[in-house]
Amino acid sequence: MVLLEMQYLYERKRVAVEPVSLFTYLNSTFGIGLCDYPFPAVALEAVGIDWTGDPFDRIIVAQANANRLSALITADTLIRRHYAQAVW
Repeated sequence: MVLLEMQYLYERKRVAVEPVSLFTYLNSTFGIGLCDYPFPAVALEAVGIDWTGDPFDRIIVAQANANRLSALITADTLIRRHYAQAVW
């Protein structure tokens, strides 16, 4: 979902880096990959997130939460306020 949101932001000129290139770099440099946690479980988790109306944020936080409370790197202050594992 992060990759999709980054593409959305890129197309609207809100970020300057093309997401697939960034992902390729992060994958080859740091071994960062796409999470294979089952999407239906993430969607069920996202239903309970009511502090934001942004569907990207709901899915991103739900993915991190459902995936054993994974760390989530974000500049988003609303996410950092509501998700204890969020860092910047």
